[in-house]
Amino acid sequence: MTEGPGVTGGAGASRTRRGPRRAIRAAPHVLIVDDNRALREVLAGFVRSLGCEVTEADSGTTAVTLASRRRPDAVCLDLWMDGMSGLDVLDRLRRDHPGMPVIIITADPLSDTMQEAQARGAVAYLAKPFNLEQLRSALVSAVGSWARPTRDS
Repeated sequence: MTEGPGVTGGAGASRTRRGPRRAIRAAPHVLIVDDNRALREVLAGFVRSLGCEVTEADSGTTAVTLASRRRPDAVCLDLWMDGMSGLDVLDRLRRDHPGMPVIIITADPLSDTMQEAQARGAVAYLAKPFNLEQLRSALVSAVGSWARPTRDS
């Protein structure tokens, strides 16, 4: 019988030594919630380029439903949306999925809004406009060091 990497022979044949097995970690799943379609698509494309799976929601209600169907590893959440506000979505996600990291992305740079979001459990608060490296950094902090480096890193 032929011997080679990963091939074992018959009786008395020596086995090749393989390195330690590494656990294969699934790509993180990120839910992006923004009622602005163009921004949502840009964010989704960027997060996919980091090696993540992405689900998109155009409203808070849709986000809550999607999160209950498949729990994301992190959520990027717009603060100001029609219907259910980002703070209401944050409260609901924290209640239904304790420990789920939520990153607030908003055009509201006011410190009292940021403090309110953080008091309710947001792990990061990015005021628009922000650069995509800030988002990558927030996601890495939220779910681990899985993200591919960006070109600027």
